[in-house]
Order: sequence, then structure tokens, then C-alpha cells
Amino acid sequence: MYTDCAVARYQVSHFTDGAQNPPTSIYFPTPSLKEVFYSDCDSEDIALCSILVRPFPCRVLKRPITYSKEKYGQVPSVYIRYSKDTTLPPRAQEHIVKNYGPFKEIIEIDGGHFNHWPKVDDFTKLVTDLAEKYIKGEGSLST
Repeated sequence: MYTDCAVARYQVSHFTDGAQNPPTSIYFPTPSLKEVFYSDCDSEDIALCSILVRPFPCRVLKRPITYSKEKYGQVPSVYIRYSKDTTLPPRAQEHIVKNYGPFKEIIEIDGGHFNHWPKVDDFTKLVTDLAEKYIKGEGSLST
């Protein structure tokens, strides 16, 4: 869908069911990890990430997701947009905001896709503050 993003440039597709069928998994080689996912991380973090990265099974994307009118949107959600994300470029993030809400807030962070990895304390504080805000009812719970 978004061929201009780093994901499209670097992903390696595996075709376990044969080349005539859709890919069964995708993978990102270690040299591409910094540009694709970990642009804010230092080399030590990227070395650790490269040990943890595994092929992503494409079949999970084909499973239908069903929502009930009674339950969808009952839990307040916040979208965190990363301004320098090369994995989900700005227009992909806009698509998510427009089509997968409702979001109570949209917060923009100056960073890449896994910005929370090198800034874990800041990210933890942000998420904790948001949770407390909505638990206490300071954020509007109506959609």
C-alpha cells in the first residue's frame, strides 16, 4: 500500500506455500533494522534487537477482526504518532487515525518507529500519565 516506506524497500518475503501464493512471512535483515525500525537507537540497542527480531507471520493479517457495536470504543484509546517514522509514513498514520479510531487523543512524538526503546522512561511516564488521566475520568470517556 505504501511503497515509499522503509518496510517496502527492505522486507524479505518467504513463500513457504510456493511462489504462486502470497508470502507466508516477512523478515528484515539486520543491516536494515536501523533504518526500518530503530532509527533512534544506538548500535548496542540494535545489536540486541537483531537477536530478538523474528520473521513476521503474514497469515495473522488475513484473519478477520470482528467488533461488536456494543463493545467497540468502550476502552479509551490514544494514538501516538511518530513524526520521523519510516515504517509507517505520515500518510499511513493519517489513514490509521481516520479509519481505526475513535481516539481520545493523538499525541505526536519527535522520533522514529521504536522511539520508546531508547527513551523507555519517558514513554513509560507518558503511558502511565495517560492511564491515570482516563482512569480518574479527567479525559472525556464519551466518543
